[in-house]
Amino acid sequence: MSGSNLKLEEFCQLIQGGRHKLSGKHFVNEGYPAFGAGGMNGYLPSFEFDGPAVVLSAIGARCGKCFLAEGKWSSLANTKVIIPDPKRAFTKFLWHQLNDEDRWPKSGAAQPFIRPTDIRRHEVYLPPLDEQKRIAAVLEKANTLRRLRQQSLDLTEKLIQSVFLDMFVHREGAQEWTRRPVEECAKDYKGSIRTGPFGSQLKHSEFVEEGIAVLGIDNAVQNEFKEGKPRFITEEKYEDLKRYRVYPDDVIITIMGTVGRCAIVPADIPLAVNTKHLCCITLDQDVCLPEYLHACFLNHPEVLEQLGIRTKGAVMPGLNMGIIKELKIPIPSIELQKKFKKKIKALRDQVGILERSRKELKKLFSSLQQRAFRGDLDLSNLVLEEEAEEFVEAADNLNKLVNETLPKTLGSGISLKTLKPSASLEKKLKSQDKAIEENDQIPWSSDYFKFRLLAKQSEEVSITDLMTKAENVFTETNYNAIRDILFDYLDPSQGKPVLIQTFDERRKEIILQPA
Repeated sequence: MSGSNLKLEEFCQLIQGGRHKLSGKHFVNEGYPAFGAGGMNGYLPSFEFDGPAVVLSAIGARCGKCFLAEGKWSSLANTKVIIPDPKRAFTKFLWHQLNDEDRWPKSGAAQPFIRPTDIRRHEVYLPPLDEQKRIAAVLEKANTLRRLRQQSLDLTEKLIQSVFLDMFVHREGAQEWTRRPVEECAKDYKGSIRTGPFGSQLKHSEFVEEGIAVLGIDNAVQNEFKEGKPRFITEEKYEDLKRYRVYPDDVIITIMGTVGRCAIVPADIPLAVNTKHLCCITLDQDVCLPEYLHACFLNHPEVLEQLGIRTKGAVMPGLNMGIIKELKIPIPSIELQKKFKKKIKALRDQVGILERSRKELKKLFSSLQQRAFRGDLDLSNLVLEEEAEEFVEAADNLNKLVNETLPKTLGSGISLKTLKPSASLEKKLKSQDKAIEENDQIPWSSDYFKFRLLAKQSEEVSITDLMTKAENVFTETNYNAIRDILFDYLDPSQGKPVLIQTFDERRKEIILQPA
């Protein structure tokens, strides 16, 4: 593919952002997008530009990040506006190429910035214009696939929690179920609930490069079973420790380090033992299924209260095998537990496909970018639709499950205007407003998200769009906290919900809107 390397100053207008001295204090609820160093920060009553451009974050924490501006819009301080000659460069192609923070040389220590001379002399690769447009279309499609995958995966755990609460907490008659200690739900033999070997029973010096696997905290820390750091013991050592063997469908709970994380051991687990950092439970599955205990431990209000957790996000004060044995859990019928298992499997099956696609999609997108920007991408041999067919089907199926599941537990809402901060909190929020007005991002704040982003929504918004707005405001976005906040406001068990959710069949997205 023919092309050439050009400096930005050779084919672009380079304009200092924020020429009109506008900031957050001029924002309005509806108007023209305003781009600052953190991205699209808000709306202004007037516009500065009419047409596509690349907005470069030139100063601050996201220095080197680029944003695509289209239509009528304005710039804020700490940015550089890059407007390519439309006869020589396609703006979307240029944005895809420049939107890589690592490619930009940075100066400054406490406050990083990009020198104007480094921007002017920055070189990019430009193939013929038609080729740029075709490459941009391919990259856009690949990026959309990544976004769909992430959106679907982000929702999964909250969906499982929602299904669990619907079936086992909010269900009529749930309060009448028998409460039994976890110890009585385990198989009836010594060691069905166990921790791993202590002290001199297993030393670090006894780990070898291959042999019998040893499970630890990292296998359960994400609340689902994940491959962790390889740890092995010899077959001879296993003979000494075989009473600590881990079996398929065992429930493992972390009791040291990051305590209170929980996972189910998969069916294909090789011969393995667990460390002292885990409590391992082999259940009597005529009484309690592992999927139910796992979800119960993580989500049931009665269980969380026994563990000393009364608010979401609170740190578990302490945990040991004795506490776990004595935990009393409601025991629904095994038939109801099996129905729950079936529903969760339907979600997990689709998620499994998406997870398997994750690394491939990441490699695909990275490869497309690298080849495109050095002139090696042969579009005639690229059939992205076929490569992504399995992924798209999985994402679509999962979103259909979202649509089927959520309406059972989420209800109608009341106005978001009821979300009012206290006087002292409002003072803190105003100081954060001022920081953002100066085009700086702020650290994550659940209060700012609730009262400045969520409560200001006057129209419907997708969860993806809301996440994007948060990314533009916060230096680090706490996605788990956002999901918890949204589901709290949608959950009728917390009192009247403040949001209404609908499902957009065309966009395949959950849409949030005020009542």
